[in-house]
Amino acid sequence: MSLVLTKNHIKNKIVLVMGVEKGTVIGLETTGLPDQKEHEIVCVGYITFNKLIILCRRSEDKKPFYTELKRQVKRLPKPFYA
Repeated sequence: MSLVLTKNHIKNKIVLVMGVEKGTVIGLETTGLPDQKEHEIVCVGYITFNKLIILCRRSEDKKPFYTELKRQVKRLPKPFYA
């Protein structure tokens, strides 16, 4: 387990006994539903191969966290599963 703290997020990486052979399993935690006027992503977890990665937002400003999420998601193997 490796915990990384930055100004904008906390990242935890855990190596699992089992994993995903192809693609990535992604889960989101939000403050509301997409059809609501105000909602934000506060935590994202994903499993790829045998690694579980959890990213949780630390800052009130969502933009740096969303920028990091976009960077991470672009590098993940497809297809995506939920």
